[in-house]
Order: sequence, then structure tokens, then C-alpha cells
Amino acid sequence: MKFAIYFFSAFILTSAACTSGERKEPPLEEEERFSYDLPDYQKRADMPSMVKQMLNYHNFDDFMENEVIVFDLKLTLEGEEELNATIYSKTNSSKVKLARIDGSSVLYDGDEVYLSPDTADYPNARFDVLVWEYLALAPFKLAHDYTRWGQPERLPLYQDSTTAVKVSFATDSIYFPSEWFMVYQNRQSKLMEALGNIMILAAETVNGAENMLHAVTYSDYEMVDTTFVAGKLEFWKWTSREGIQDKVGEAEISDIRFSNEKPEMFSFPETFKLLPATE
Repeated sequence: MKFAIYFFSAFILTSAACTSGERKEPPLEEEERFSYDLPDYQKRADMPSMVKQMLNYHNFDDFMENEVIVFDLKLTLEGEEELNATIYSKTNSSKVKLARIDGSSVLYDGDEVYLSPDTADYPNARFDVLVWEYLALAPFKLAHDYTRWGQPERLPLYQDSTTAVKVSFATDSIYFPSEWFMVYQNRQSKLMEALGNIMILAAETVNGAENMLHAVTYSDYEMVDTTFVAGKLEFWKWTSREGIQDKVGEAEISDIRFSNEKPEMFSFPETFKLLPATE
């Protein structure tokens, strides 16, 4: 059975080895702790300290100092390879390009989505270029101004509980206020552990479609320069009361690197066509 993973579209479209041990950093003297200019997210009174801590441990500020991040992604669902591609993304997600190994490419330019060559048969092109970049870099999306945070709580994830917090969106934002995600933090590494309340659509069911709640977990973190990016994403059936259950797929992320922006990264060498938003 083939699966397509559908997130609440507005959140995705507009957004923008080390989990086993705790990071060791020299303690700061109390008078030194606030002797520098705090990043904007650290000044937010509504953002829980655990979220600020995650952004800090992922080294969000260092991540944003880079122009482009590049990585290879291999997606397997229900034991079948669904995607094998290289993804190029501006660190603020204003441009994203997905280049498949078959030679076809999809470009999001911050407004529209394009497919090249114009003869390519790629039904999931719009979905793939937006979703997989978002998933791989989700820990760096938490600082968005429109996020609205609940209070941290202990919730089950694996066999035991871990700290989690609900994130939703401002009513006057470009996001839908009814949308929300559950963000989990790893107790040891302080990095993102999982993202819950993901909707997965099974394309082949008795009724033709079946929506179920799912989560994605993050592991095999790599230090890329000074930032931490997950090397493995796993997808599970999930409920907030029971945590993760059956595994339905995974994505391997490799050859992760930062780069300066180059003209060929976000352009097409061949013909291309515009993909309508409904496609």
C-alpha cells in the first residue's frame, strides 16, 4: 500500500551522532548569561523554556547564518521506496528545490511551484517539494512569530513519558488557528524527539481514503558545522494518550551540508511548467 503524508497545508507552505548523550558545555557565570544580545525567540515571554532550549541546542542562530542547506533523502513507506532525491533549501525556506534521481526536479520559489521537464509525470511533485524539506528541518521552524504555545506536560511517546508541548497559531496569522502539532523533546540530548498530530492519508483503502493520526520521530542526529540535523526520520501510528505504535515508514537523510547560494541551485536547465495549487 502506498502512503502519502499530508500535513496541514498552510503550516507547511509558509514555514519559512548525538541523541544518546547530553551535550556538554562549560557553565556560564551568572553575570555572563545575559551579557550578549538575545535572539528574538529568547525574548518571547509566551514561548516555553523547553522550546527555547531546543532551539538553542539545535543552534538555530548558527543555522540561520548559512544561506543554503543541502541533503539527500531516501523515503521508504510500507517497505517500498517512494522517493530518492537531493533537496536544496534556503535556510529560511524561501526557496526549495527537490532533484530526483530520475532527472526530474521541482522548485518552490517562495510563491509558486514548478516542475521540470514540462513532460515529467510526477503527481506528488508539489507535495514532495514542500513536505520533505519541512520535515527534515522541523526543529528550525519553532521560532516562527506566528507560533502560539501551550504549557509543557509529560506525555507518553515510547514506553515511557517525555516532555511535550502543543503549538498552534495566532488567529490573525496566515496559518489556520485550528491547526496544531505536539512537539516532543529528548530528555538526554534536549533536541527534538518527535512531532505529533501529523495526518497520513492511505491512498488505497476500502473507501479510497483513510485519515489517521501519526507522528514522526527524529534520530541519528549529525553535527553539521555547529548545528544538529537528524539523519533518520521514522513515521508511526500515534495518539497523544498512547504515544507511538506501529511503524509505517522512514526517511534516511544523508550528505547534509551547508553552502552559499549558487545560481544553478534554484533554476532549471530544461523546460518547466507551473503546478497549480490544487495539483
